[in-house]
Amino acid sequence: RKRDADEQSCCLLAGCGPEPVTRPTDVNVAPDLSKPSAEYVAMGIPATTSKWSIVEIEKAAKAIEKIAATKAHELPRYKSPKSGSLFDHILAAHDLAGLDDESIALRYKVLATYETFLAYGSMKIFYDKVTSDGLSFDAEVVEMAGMTLKTYAKYWTYAKPFAASVATDDPQRADKLALLVEAKGNLGKAVSGILDCYKAAFQKQYRASELTRLAGYMAEYLPGVWEDLDENMQTKVKKLLKVNIDFEADAALKAALQKALDAVE
Repeated sequence: RKRDADEQSCCLLAGCGPEPVTRPTDVNVAPDLSKPSAEYVAMGIPATTSKWSIVEIEKAAKAIEKIAATKAHELPRYKSPKSGSLFDHILAAHDLAGLDDESIALRYKVLATYETFLAYGSMKIFYDKVTSDGLSFDAEVVEMAGMTLKTYAKYWTYAKPFAASVATDDPQRADKLALLVEAKGNLGKAVSGILDCYKAAFQKQYRASELTRLAGYMAEYLPGVWEDLDENMQTKVKKLLKVNIDFEADAALKAALQKALDAVE
């Protein structure tokens, strides 16, 4: 199949050629030097004895940033026998305490879920940064990437009816909807960052097994955010998925990518 200019560019960035691509298998996964979950309280991560609010999630994100910058080897790890329970609590925190209360204003729910999306997005970037520095935290990046999509899909369930509730002749309409415009732009950046994981795989940063899980998250959550991606980003997503499907040698990853593509076509 002849590739157009965008596909050729995408292939060049990814490093693929005319034959199926075998991704590097010698990914340098960072050793698990994390701490027991309880010890992270002293590092600024809130205690996990109760359900978190957006305040606790944001505190955790700031603590993760500091740990990543100073003691990256001590970052909480996915499925770790030492810090796995903390990491699970961070992932579960998207289900914000009290948010299902019908007395809570819709506008607050929009803001709270959007800030949750931003917090997971920032934690994804912190894990991604240390992965780019030489040691792979690919499992943690994938989980945070999945949560950015999941939390944005939740945000959108509130943002869409909120937007519909603002009258077209409301003199404050632009101000009231400014957050939604900002969110749309940040979603595009988040999705672009997720796509970059497939390019970074050729720099020995991501295992095929983790990219397969990431494709599963895209298949599950992209449909819920698709409407808020602009046309250019939708096109970019589809083209990158198609290119990777065409040239992927790993059968499980190829199937997962195809499922993600089918979910948005």
